[in-house]
Amino acid sequence: MFKLAVLLALVASCQAFVMTANNGISRADFAKVAAAGVLGAATPAFALGASPKQDFFGVVGTAPLVGGGGLSSPYAEVETYSPYSPYSATADGTAIFKGPTDEMLKQYIAVVKDCEKRFKQIPGWVNGKQWMEIRAELSRKAYSLRGAMNALASNPNTQSAAKAYYADLEVMMTEARNKDGAKIAAAYDKSVADLGTYLSSL
Repeated sequence: MFKLAVLLALVASCQAFVMTANNGISRADFAKVAAAGVLGAATPAFALGASPKQDFFGVVGTAPLVGGGGLSSPYAEVETYSPYSPYSATADGTAIFKGPTDEMLKQYIAVVKDCEKRFKQIPGWVNGKQWMEIRAELSRKAYSLRGAMNALASNPNTQSAAKAYYADLEVMMTEARNKDGAKIAAAYDKSVADLGTYLSSL
């Protein structure tokens, strides 16, 4: 009985692999249907030089992809990546951004001075073995500090001093993870000297 059941199961499974005649539509019939669809379709309203249209479910849209429309880029008609890009050109052909203004320079210097003041707490934290405080302080406003120092670094000497200072900060961050107070103290002393060199070369 068991063998008969197995045999019937095998026969049933083999039927799935038996090729059958194709009862689908023939190539000739398909060509007729396709031709009827093409001829019956409405002629699209194409215009020479016109922008492609966008349409959402046939309800909302038909605004040009380029040059306007509520969902288009507001800068699509502007020959630039961004109005704030240094590569942007005004009507007279000059760049929009010509470098930091005096007000911007004052703000950059204020950022550097603020970080210098805050970092003076590091030796006390080293003595108290407050490693998390050191790491938190070095991380706070780090992006603003580097951005300000890079913007102020207008000559090779200032740029090299800035890179040396960044390296000092990285050493302090790494050694705070390692809880090595001596190396943090040495890197801090070097950072004070490197920052002094940076500020004097501005």
